Amino acid sequence: MLDALVTTVGIVLFVVPGYVWRSAENYFAFVNRRVPWEQQVLGLLTRSFLALMPWMAIYHAAWRENWIKSETLSLVALIFATTIPIPALLGAITGLLRQRNRFRRLLRHVGFEVLERASIPSAWDYKFSALQDCWVILTLKNGSQIRGFAGGRSYFSSDPDARDLYLESVLTVDDNGDLNVNPQSEGIYIRLDEIVSIEFLKL
Repeated sequence: MLDALVTTVGIVLFVVPGYVWRSAENYFAFVNRRVPWEQQVLGLLTRSFLALMPWMAIYHAAWRENWIKSETLSLVALIFATTIPIPALLGAITGLLRQRNRFRRLLRHVGFEVLERASIPSAWDYKFSALQDCWVILTLKNGSQIRGFAGGRSYFSSDPDARDLYLESVLTVDDNGDLNVNPQSEGIYIRLDEIVSIEFLKL
């Protein structure tokens, strides 16, 4: 029973932290999900190892002193901290650093040449992975245009086989020719294959 518990804890420790790290990182920077599954697994395990490495000595002491019996609550608290909040914080930090291209700038500072946006496979992913609130003008294949607002409730697909977008508000033209957000609008859904171009305008 004890061996099974230790095995289960070991699996959790070497899978969950990497997943939490990458999930948090994905809130701030683009994560390419189109890489082969074995590379994704390796990435998760690498993140887990980096998240757990500073705590290895404590885990070794817990195993040596049999905390499972003597310090159960302390062991549970340690496992929780090193699998959820700490990896989430690390993911947020690395995501923000990637968002601001800090890693690329650091490599250039020490003399390495790196490819621009090498980790982002398309212009669609590059633009929509860090889109700020803005007005957009969509030109469709039939020549018509749709003006809308892209904000926090809008959505842009990251699936290369199902590109589509949802704009949370649509603009209308009043009698004076001014553009206004339609108060009755619940947004609009459009497939990419209906769009010729997308223009982004600052607020």
